[in-house]
Amino acid sequence: MNKKDLRKMMLEKLQEIDSKSHIYKSKSIINKLFDSEQYKSSKDIFVFVSFKNEINTHEFINRAINDNKNVYVPIIDKANKLMNISKLTRFEDLESGYFGVLEPNKESIDIVDPNILDLVITPGLIFNTKGYRIGYGAGFYDKFFSSLNTNPTKIGICFEEQIMDFENDDYDIPVDLIINDKSTINIK
Repeated sequence: MNKKDLRKMMLEKLQEIDSKSHIYKSKSIINKLFDSEQYKSSKDIFVFVSFKNEINTHEFINRAINDNKNVYVPIIDKANKLMNISKLTRFEDLESGYFGVLEPNKESIDIVDPNILDLVITPGLIFNTKGYRIGYGAGFYDKFFSSLNTNPTKIGICFEEQIMDFENDDYDIPVDLIINDKSTINIK
């Protein structure tokens, strides 16, 4: 199956997860993330703002801010098809942006150098046990990771149903750890 077909299949599969299970599984994953040494030792965290059927990261963002972590979220540069990062100090400063995903409002945008990051919480539609991911197809995270001069810890978060075998491309960049509702997979 090619990546386009895998994406379609996984999007359909994610829609089958009922809201009660989605909430329970999301909380389980986020709690594991909070308990991880990677989170505890991090200072500068980049995290995606969840959208539709993704693991809910809203609680994570709020708590990380309350834990005095520096939290950064994606902001899409549509003209150049790139993902920048903006510091976020209040969840309330987010508004609907690219494809309806929450991004910092114009007044609160604070674009920073991504090389300060020590932890990146990475979304994906599908992950394999080697740490590679299939995203939504825009390539934002692969471009972002390849642009870094540093090597922050990359943690992929997903539901157990999103772990499956697939062949990665040469340009794909793996995460270091995958946390799902049933297990934690160390890649390194």
